[in-house]
Amino acid sequence: MRPSSLTLLGPLSFNAIRPSLVLFPMLRLALIAALLLAPVAGAQDSGALKGQQAHASKPDHQASVSEEVLKYVSYNDSALALVGVTVIDGTGRAPESDQVALIERGRIRAVGRSGSIDIPRGARLLRLSGRTVIPGLVGMHDHTHMPGITFMGYTASRLWLANGADVLGVGAELGRVAPSFVADLVVLQGDLAADPAAIRSVEIIFKDGTGYDPKKLIADVNGQVGFR
Repeated sequence: MRPSSLTLLGPLSFNAIRPSLVLFPMLRLALIAALLLAPVAGAQDSGALKGQQAHASKPDHQASVSEEVLKYVSYNDSALALVGVTVIDGTGRAPESDQVALIERGRIRAVGRSGSIDIPRGARLLRLSGRTVIPGLVGMHDHTHMPGITFMGYTASRLWLANGADVLGVGAELGRVAPSFVADLVVLQGDLAADPAAIRSVEIIFKDGTGYDPKKLIADVNGQVGFR
């Protein structure tokens, strides 16, 4: 049984992300909130992304949940393509630009250069040029220092990454942006490889292929769990 959470990040190359980078409060809180949400049913398209081309697609991989959870959902299609994104796949390879990540029934079915992926008829297309897709992250409580010890961002960040999906024995299905892996992903505004500050700009959180709106998640916990 895999962890009931967003995926733990695998051995992501720090040639792409600076060593001192840690999970910022906004990202961490949004992801923690997302851990509480199971896959959901019947969401409407939020229309939050400009220039997207949407096609009707009947959801068929979601579990039934309460209306209270549905309000956080932006995308819940059985087939959805993230088009024009930069992909940092979690293997340590260099980022790839102008990619398509195809999600079907909660899993990543294909990743490749735009124009090279056969997108099924009826899939929703999200045109996300200028965004970066990374494996999901978990940062429940992260320390970059200890009393009497200097800042440990460089070392601590590597320890967190080393103790990821592979160590937990779920590396065969979590922690990569790759075919057959569970679609636990984070979509960021901007080019993360060029600008690590893009980690602050979370646009969509995918859990089992269902896309959640981090702003709505944060709004509901603002002031209640240490984030203001």
